[in-house]
Amino acid sequence: MPALHRLTVGALRAVADGSRPWELVLDAYLLRAMGIAGWAPALTECARCAAPGPHRAFHIAAGGSVCVHCRPSGSTTPPQAVLDLMSALYDGDRDIAEASQQSHRNQASGLVAAHLQWHLERQLRTLPLVERGVPGRSQRSPTTGFRCSGRMSPVVMKRAAKTTYPTAASGA
Repeated sequence: MPALHRLTVGALRAVADGSRPWELVLDAYLLRAMGIAGWAPALTECARCAAPGPHRAFHIAAGGSVCVHCRPSGSTTPPQAVLDLMSALYDGDRDIAEASQQSHRNQASGLVAAHLQWHLERQLRTLPLVERGVPGRSQRSPTTGFRCSGRMSPVVMKRAAKTTYPTAASGA
């Protein structure tokens, strides 16, 4: 997939040069990669009936933004600025994305991660290791620029304990 390769190289370059906030680069990358895979959330129209938006409700299983007529129970109602931020990240509008508030970035990151994990039908084991917007609780890695907490969630620890890794003695 040349498009995914170009997207990955561009995201890695953006993180490496440090010119843009890495959490926005990560969310933009995830949204665009989902778009390449055909999983992009509906952000400007209703995910169910395609009625033009903006719509206030967001439902992961429905596929993104939903109108008041199609809104299933359990939908979240993020501020419109969160959905605008997600749309800006998907469309590559850096000015809108970089002008966003940290609280909107955190909410958008949560929706992006939840949407991705819904389509993968599994949790990303490494996503909890990336802390977003929690000053003073983590250290920034000098090589990746990501904040790493140095601790793992109980779910990740349990999975890691069950995983067997090849060793030099086992011939791997």
